[in-house]
This record gives sequence, C-alpha cells and structure tokens, in this order.
Amino acid sequence: MSDDNSRIPTHALSLWQPWTEAIFYGPKRVENRSWAPPKTFHGKRLALHTAKKYDDWSDNFIRALWPEFDDAKRFPAGHIVGIVTLTGSRRVREGQPVTDPWACGPCAWELADPVTLAAPIPIRGAQGLWALPPNALASLRDQLI
Repeated sequence: MSDDNSRIPTHALSLWQPWTEAIFYGPKRVENRSWAPPKTFHGKRLALHTAKKYDDWSDNFIRALWPEFDDAKRFPAGHIVGIVTLTGSRRVREGQPVTDPWACGPCAWELADPVTLAAPIPIRGAQGLWALPPNALASLRDQLI
C-alpha cells in the first residue's frame, strides 16, 4: 500500500460473524444496516471488526448464497481483521428488483477493495461506526504503510 496516511482508516464497524468472512473471502460487497453512513465517509477506508457474537441464521444465509463458504477460514472474534473502502450506500426498498442478493437493507453500504490484515488486532468493538483508539491506529499504520 501507499505510504499515504489517508489510507489508514480512522473508524471501524463491528459485524457479527460470519459476515466478515463473506466480505473478505467471498462475494459479499455490501453491509446492511438500518441507517445510512455519513456522506463524509463515502470514499474512505473503514476497518471491519469481528464481534464476539456468531449468528447461526447468518451462517445459513451465507451458505445458501455462497456454497464454497469454508469454516476453516474463520476470523478470531473481537479483532479488527481487515479494511474496506466505503464507496457509497443505497436504500433497499421492498418490491424493487433485486440486483444483489447480499443487499437486503434497509440500507446497503457499498464496499470495495477488501484487504485482510496479516495480524488481526484484538480490540473491543462497539455499536455503530466507532472511532479507532490510538493503539489500534498505530497497529493499522504498522501493517498498512
């Protein structure tokens, strides 16, 4: 990666497992939330964090869309595991044609350029979009620059 510090994310988003695996190893390029991200984050990098909760319903949903899902590629819970670029977001409305089966809304955050970290960073997550503390920023900088 470039040595440009603007490539280092300043904020993170926690996802229940196994959604992070579907983003970094699979075909999922959206994250569904009930709220839209602030427009100031469009075009910026975000760190993705694996929450400690494992959602069995999501596991079944992922396997239906991505049969190649591999249990051996699980990320550790409670870690920042990679970064993505938030390219935008869109509302998903009932009755509209589905062009992306991963986008079930009500707001689909559009993601690009997923990059896993060589050394996941242990950290307590939070709800919503949360600011990374200085120690996590330093760990990210060490791995990305």
